[in-house]
Amino acid sequence: MSTALRVVSLLPSATENVCALLSACRGHASTVDSSIPIPELVGRSHECDFPRDALDLPVLTAARTAFTSSVDTHNQVREALASAASLYHLDADKLAALQPDVILTQSTCKVCSIDLASVQEAVDESVHKRTLVDQLVQSNCVSSESGKQELTSTSKHLTTIVTCNPTTLVDAVVTQFRQLGDALGVPQVGESMAQEHFNKLQQLEHQAEAFVAKGDKPKVLMVEWLDPLFLGTKGWMREIVEAAGGQVVDTLEGGQHVDVVVIALCGLTLDKTEQELQEGRVGDWWKTLLDQSGDANPTVYIVDGTSMFTRPTGRLLDALEWLVHALHEPESSWLKSSTFPYKRFDTSLVATGSNAKEKKSAEMLEIEELHRAACANKQAMYTDPATGYSVMTAYILKERQEEHTDRDCLLATASSLPWLRERFTRWSNALAGGF
Repeated sequence: MSTALRVVSLLPSATENVCALLSACRGHASTVDSSIPIPELVGRSHECDFPRDALDLPVLTAARTAFTSSVDTHNQVREALASAASLYHLDADKLAALQPDVILTQSTCKVCSIDLASVQEAVDESVHKRTLVDQLVQSNCVSSESGKQELTSTSKHLTTIVTCNPTTLVDAVVTQFRQLGDALGVPQVGESMAQEHFNKLQQLEHQAEAFVAKGDKPKVLMVEWLDPLFLGTKGWMREIVEAAGGQVVDTLEGGQHVDVVVIALCGLTLDKTEQELQEGRVGDWWKTLLDQSGDANPTVYIVDGTSMFTRPTGRLLDALEWLVHALHEPESSWLKSSTFPYKRFDTSLVATGSNAKEKKSAEMLEIEELHRAACANKQAMYTDPATGYSVMTAYILKERQEEHTDRDCLLATASSLPWLRERFTRWSNALAGGF
């Protein structure tokens, strides 16, 4: 009987999708070839946080910028970006020890997560070491037959790297599961999940069409970042709004009317997003939005951006289902009883003008001034004076926005600095502990 395929996922969305696929394998036991063991997920990245079972897996990556001193940390990030190196560290020895048959990663963005080049380098290094092992065995430096067999078995291990780069809704919830099913040797399960997701997508689209037939298409502003304002106008974000029976608002210029605002900030929880709004960490666009709305303010929803709308997984269908009801029957019992991580937000709770400044500490005001100056000078990074961490500016994020197609990315702007400090501290502590 063959051994189970060993899988390492270095991408949060891939980890979530693989776990769903493996769960489906166990549920489809009668249709899966019993002679082929169900694949095993044996390692993950430091950012893979769902499902919770995955947290017990060995962690193979870490942020490369561990805090030592203000100057040193600043230089670490600048040098990495300038040399086109990855901002993440991959433990090649630990990866090799796991002997993965398949490694899942991405090849679209070096800022978002560990990139293909870094993974390929680690695998090549492992292959080189195995070549040396072969030479050792052939040179008769290993005397026992059992030792030779063990080393030879290890040296012949091969690894396949699979890149997951979905950009559309169908890519994310249909095509990607076929790809994973093929890569993990369970194509029938992958096809079954792909078909199941496609059927649900069609069902939700038909449901939205029925609502639209009875009324208008609400105009929807999808907000991915508050300051600077990043709108979800492309890829699966746009497709979800349109599939839900809404019209995507591409810009607030020209007095564009907005019926519904959905704020799903990449990488931020529901509570953190609400805090950002309440403390007035929004750009001038917020005032423009309210001024253009007159007495009829748009309905504003805030959503957990760590899990919904932002990751290309099956949960995009959960986001679509929620949006169908939020747009067309906001007072329905379905929406009120839903467990979807959202909250309806009162626009009057956003601190503005002098109130916003009062809620901001002197430290935050200093940070914002440093950020503004860095953007004016077209700098990619600036240094947080309190921690020494280098933070990407809105200028460079805007320059690279077209490159960031995978929403697993961590958007680092001044408005999210308290949250970033929390994550960098966790990463630094983990690095200090040796992972």
